[in-house]
Amino acid sequence: MTSRSDRRRHARVPVDWPLVIRMKDRTAVGETRNISARGALIQTERLLHPKEKFRAFMVPANRQAFRVSFEVAWVKAEASGRRISTYIIGIRFTRVLKGDGQFLLDFVRTRLPHPDALRLVASL
Repeated sequence: MTSRSDRRRHARVPVDWPLVIRMKDRTAVGETRNISARGALIQTERLLHPKEKFRAFMVPANRQAFRVSFEVAWVKAEASGRRISTYIIGIRFTRVLKGDGQFLLDFVRTRLPHPDALRLVASL
């Protein structure tokens, strides 16, 4: 069986960025745990479902927040004892403004652990 990391086509780097998800009638808060130029791993207490689409604001350190539109790729519940305490969610960006997309590309490119990995990001 192929693992999620084996199927991933875009290099990701760890981050710890606050996140605000806009929903129809409410907002949800969470954290961005890792990011690529095409998607991210987020953590939130609000359950989102695969294929649902949302907008969110990500807040990197030392930069103003930026907005992304995304589709939920997968969801994993994290339990604390007998109850679900949080959700780990893989997202695919469906829209990122040009300047923000360049920021993400540069951010990932400069933080990859191995120089050969730069070719992977450059192929985007």
